[in-house]
Parts: sequence; structure tokens; C-alpha cells
Amino acid sequence: MATINWMKSRKPDGTPEWVGIYTKELQNRLRRDLNLEDLLDRAEARKNLDLVGEVTDHWHDARYLPMLKKIEADLSQMIKDLENKHDRDVKAINKKNADQDADITSLKQRCTNLEKRCTNLESRIGVVETNIKNLTTKINNVFDSESRLKFPNNNLLWIG
Repeated sequence: MATINWMKSRKPDGTPEWVGIYTKELQNRLRRDLNLEDLLDRAEARKNLDLVGEVTDHWHDARYLPMLKKIEADLSQMIKDLENKHDRDVKAINKKNADQDADITSLKQRCTNLEKRCTNLESRIGVVETNIKNLTTKINNVFDSESRLKFPNNNLLWIG
């Protein structure tokens, strides 16, 4: 039994001398021979407190077993419900992750397709630029230095 102790003083050898506070009073309250001492009819008092019956199991009274079994069943059901909820949550998270992975794969594929189209467009732009340069060169060859139109027979036409 745990009690509150107080250090009264030190002995000559230096060890503390402890005094228990209310130790005797607590011990007297826990004595069996003093239990229900002030009652005239102990059997009636036990009956009123519903403390009748044989002590046959660990719980000292079979009345508590149905309550304990109900509590145990309730706790087991709560645990099962929580496990089911956990499983549902994990499945939902996994499905969401799978959907996100599919979306990411789709976006990567679209990016790849756009990159291919951009490469194709860049090569076509290069062809167009080459054609424009060739056309510009041909146009420049048609005019002389004074902006006169030159014909294949070297006749000139003034523009301007």
C-alpha cells in the first residue's frame, strides 16, 4: 500500500528517518474485521448493496461477467469497424493514385506527341525559309542595281 511519507529528521549515521502520514488510519480502514462494523444487520446491508453470492471466479461476482463480455464484444466490433474503414480508405487512396498515374501517363504521351509535332513544324518552317531565300534570290536576280526589271534577253524596264 502506498502512503505519503515525510522526512522527520536524519539519524546520526546520515540516513533519513521517514514518518508515514495517516498510515495507521489508512491501515485501520482496510482491516476486514472492521468492515461494516457499525451496521447492526450485515446480511441485510450486503443484500441492499447486492453483494450476495459465492466468490467463484476472478471477478468475484458473476454479475460482472455479462457486462464485461458486452464491453469486449463492443470493443471487438469497434476494432472491426475501424479495420474496415481503414481498408476502404486504403483502397480509395490506391484508386486515386492509380487514376493520377493514368493521368500522368496520358499527359506524358500528349507532351511526346506535341514535341513530335513541334519538331515536324520546325522542319517545315526550315523548308519554307529555304524556299523564301531562294525566291528572294530569284527576285533579286530579276532586278538590276538601279531597280530596273531585267528580261531574259537583257532588255530593261524602269520601275519607279
